[in-house]
Amino acid sequence: MGVDFSKTMIEAAEAIFSKQGIRAQFVNSDIMEYQPVQQYDMVISQALLRHVDNAKAFLRKMISFVKAEGLLVNMECNREFEEDGLYIRGMEYDALCQHEGLSKLWKTELERQNRDYSIAMKVPHYMKELGLRNVACRMNDKVTFLEPEQPEYIESLDSIVRADHWSEEKSEQEIEEDIAYFMNHGMSRKEAEDYCRKQNGIIEYLKKNAGKTSLTKTNGYMISYGWK
Repeated sequence: MGVDFSKTMIEAAEAIFSKQGIRAQFVNSDIMEYQPVQQYDMVISQALLRHVDNAKAFLRKMISFVKAEGLLVNMECNREFEEDGLYIRGMEYDALCQHEGLSKLWKTELERQNRDYSIAMKVPHYMKELGLRNVACRMNDKVTFLEPEQPEYIESLDSIVRADHWSEEKSEQEIEEDIAYFMNHGMSRKEAEDYCRKQNGIIEYLKKNAGKTSLTKTNGYMISYGWK
């Protein structure tokens, strides 16, 4: 069973599971308000806690879905790991990894909304505090290494482009809107402009080198788990 407040995400999940011939139930609801009719042997979340305002409360809710002796698994990336995890051949690695402005944005979100950019590092501690047993954590060793001659090159690159919103260069108006948002979340104007320029630079480079881009990418996912 899957729960998500976004109808679009629910429809996407239904399409994926249907294509694979897997029977599953999906519920369009705010998980903090949803009351499950049963508990489960395993409950999993992925790349979610960094987007919520109170990760510890969310974990507590997830634990309520787990049967006695059941397993809770959380997969989350540390934002600083993620920002250092991209190399595009032909572009400067140092420039791709610059994230001083983002560090300010993350800290502002933590102060204002309690959205924690470093949540991946804290999840196993929260699990322990919330009563889970045999808590452990490991790093996902998956690294995407992409070269044009690979059989599924186009599909793999397309997936990365969609996930990172590198499909289209933004207009001047869209860039100004992004800059205003970033400045409202702690960045200076120069930092916001530099970040937007970097993103547009990646899009421009990918278009210019369509069909011949090589890259290495890792999100640095940490996998934390514990038994109820």
